[in-house]
Amino acid sequence: MPKISDDDLQKLKAAHPRGILTRLVGPEEAEDADCDEYVFRVPTRADYNGYKVHQKKSLLGQAAPDAAASLARLCLLYPSKEDFDALREKAPAIVEDLGEDLVEAAAAGLSVREGKR
Repeated sequence: MPKISDDDLQKLKAAHPRGILTRLVGPEEAEDADCDEYVFRVPTRADYNGYKVHQKKSLLGQAAPDAAASLARLCLLYPSKEDFDALREKAPAIVEDLGEDLVEAAAAGLSVREGKR
C-alpha cells in the first residue's frame, strides 16, 4: 500500500486541530519503508464516550468485544476503511493496538496523579 503524501498529511494536520496519529504496521523487524502507514485523527469527546459505551455493552454481551478496533476505524483518515477492514481480518490484535493508542491520545497528554498537599 502506498504511503500518504507529505502534502496530504499536512492537509490532514490542518483539518484536525486536535491532532493526528500516524502508525506503521508491518513485520516486527521490517524497515519503515516496508510497512503500511495508517493515519488517524485524535478522538473527540463523543468518540471516546462511544468507545466507553461499546466497552460496557460488550461486558454485558450486547456488543462485540472490539471497542478499541471500532474506535480506530471511526477515527481512520488514511488509508481506506476497506484497507483497514482487511487488516482487521488479517491481524485483529494489531487493530486493537491501534485503537488503544487512540484511547491514550484522547487524554491529550494529561495525566492524573496524587497531590502532595
